[in-house]
Amino acid sequence: MSRVRIVSIAWRVLIVSHAITAMAVIVAVLISLPLGFYIAYTHPILLLLLSIYMVLVVILVLKPRDVLRVSLSIHRGESVNDNNLLVTVSYFSILVTASMLIDTIQSYIGISMGSLESLYESNIAYLTDASIAPLREELAFRVMFIGLPLYLLSGNGRVSILWHPYTSGIKGSKVTILVVISSFIFSISHLLFGSGWEYGKLSQAMVGGLILGWVYYRYGLVPAIVLHWLTNHLLLTYSIYSDMGSIITNDVLTSLTILVVANGMLSLLVYLRSIMTDHQHGLNY
Repeated sequence: MSRVRIVSIAWRVLIVSHAITAMAVIVAVLISLPLGFYIAYTHPILLLLLSIYMVLVVILVLKPRDVLRVSLSIHRGESVNDNNLLVTVSYFSILVTASMLIDTIQSYIGISMGSLESLYESNIAYLTDASIAPLREELAFRVMFIGLPLYLLSGNGRVSILWHPYTSGIKGSKVTILVVISSFIFSISHLLFGSGWEYGKLSQAMVGGLILGWVYYRYGLVPAIVLHWLTNHLLLTYSIYSDMGSIITNDVLTSLTILVVANGMLSLLVYLRSIMTDHQHGLNY
């Protein structure tokens, strides 16, 4: 068997494995919504927030092509990028994996990231604030520092650039600078305004800001908001539901974490491979 044939088979195995883990994470996301509604059934503000996110998730399920059709067609060469929810859970998994790695390294050398959990009087208060933050912060840091400058630089007057900056047609160093500036301000704000965070949060928030900034620029505001929300919501919701004495045990939470990390590593390999392939063909990824 030729080397080219072996590489082709390995690539196909990789993208199919990625599709399987991504779909498994999506199932966990969809299950987390009724769990969240159950936790919040007597708290109208949290119910409203979860309803908003449910609508946003449904939008991603269907666009640009529905998630099931794309996932079933990946083995025929279709891209994960053909569905925004697959893209979102892929970058979410990369973000979680990177955050865990950063926290592990920093803890080993004695740098603490801190935590907000002890600041809240109840799990409901914690989950509510974690659900408000993505809406507030994506508008404040991504739209304000990436979308608005690109809208002004484009000069074409299309307001739609604010929720999908890629349509501005601006690429390259200008976008990179804006994403880095947004990420830096995002990371600093956690230390200045998040009383539970410590210096170790700066690097984790910087990496998170870079990922969120890229997703916002390339795929739009809704994927960025949902990605941010998943980072705050998914594992926290399962953990709170577990504390309520449910059938969800620590083993389930550990398995979910392993699944997300596995998808994160596969997602990173797939995207790196795609970038290299596009670069070889002179394309902009």
